[in-house]
Parts: sequence; C-alpha cells; structure tokens
Amino acid sequence: MNHPNPSTPAPRVRDADATRSRVLVAAEGLFARKGFDGTRLREVAELARVSVPLLVHHFKDKENLYLAVMERGIERFASLGWEVLRQGSSVAEQLTGFVTRLIDLASQEPDLTALVHREMATGGTRAGPAAERLLRPLKDAATQLLSHAQSRGEVRRGVDLDMLVLSVAGSVLYPCLAAPLVRVVWNEDPQGKDFLSRQKRTLLELLMPLLVAPAQAG
Repeated sequence: MNHPNPSTPAPRVRDADATRSRVLVAAEGLFARKGFDGTRLREVAELARVSVPLLVHHFKDKENLYLAVMERGIERFASLGWEVLRQGSSVAEQLTGFVTRLIDLASQEPDLTALVHREMATGGTRAGPAAERLLRPLKDAATQLLSHAQSRGEVRRGVDLDMLVLSVAGSVLYPCLAAPLVRVVWNEDPQGKDFLSRQKRTLLELLMPLLVAPAQAG
C-alpha cells in the first residue's frame, strides 16, 4: 500500500504558490510601466490569468500587492549580494562577482530594476522598510568585510568604503536605469551582449586598481 509522503506539498499549495508567482510577475511589469496609480487590479488579473476575487484573496488590495512586488524585488537584489559575499575568497573575486552578477540581473530584469529605482526616487515610503530590512544589513556586511580586508592590507588605505559600495552599485545600475538616454546619446543597446561585456570589463579595470592593494592585484 502506498502512503503519501508527508514532505510532499499538497497540490493546492503548489497551485496557490504558482498563482501568487504569476500575479507578482504580472504586477511587476505593469507597475514598472504604468506606476502605482496607473495600474488597475483588473489589468493585473487579466495578465496573470486569474480572477480579480482570487487576486484579492491572495493580496487583499493594490497596496498590499505593490508591497509584495517590492519585497520580492528587493529580496532578489539582496540574495545576489549575500551569495557574492559568501562565495568569493578574495576582495578581487568578490568585486568581480558583484559587478558581473549585478549587471546581469539588472539587464535581465529591467522592469524590476526600474520599479525599485522609481519607488525609491519618489520617496520610498512603501519600499523603504523592506530596503532597510533587506539591503542595509547587506551594505553593512560588505563594508565590514572590506574594512577587515583593509586592515590586512588587501584593500588600499584611505578608501571610503561606505561610499565605495554606493558608487559601485550606482555605476553598475545607471546604464540600465537610464536606458533611453544611453540609446540616444551612446547609440547603443544597454541590454545588448556587447555593451554588457564592455560595461563589466571597463568597470573592473577602473575599480580594481582603486580598491585592491598593489601587492594583492597580481
């Protein structure tokens, strides 16, 4: 006689998770393109192929749906950062991993990147708590890691590490956030393979000598 595996989720749980995921993906794209005020729950429901009552069952209202989208998006950036900090065995490897993987994430998820930036640029009242909870510990951990490396002589003395973390993040994300400007002024696709490759290479060529102590660079 076959007995159900207690560790296997019930089909209804899997269906609920799949529905929730579809709604979040649909809402992310609409919020990114139309903003909070311009997005209607019915539009999200139609794009996610669910009914409005089912959407409301999962998220209650548009405010809670928006908060869930922001939380999910910020968590993806935070997860990437923690993975890089845990995997790299040297400052040079961690810097390379952070630059290359964040550029890839931003280029692959332009709606998410634009949405998070728009929210924070307009005050961040909705996303601020999630950013503080998820991103501030990551920033603090990265700064502390660099500080320890600096005390060991792996990182140049005198570098403002807190500002360095901010500058690296800004340099990585700006071309994606300013994609229309890049297309017009640079006449290039900021999501194109060649552009992304050059962006990674150039940033690392600029940042590595500024951060890594000469004895460690080789």
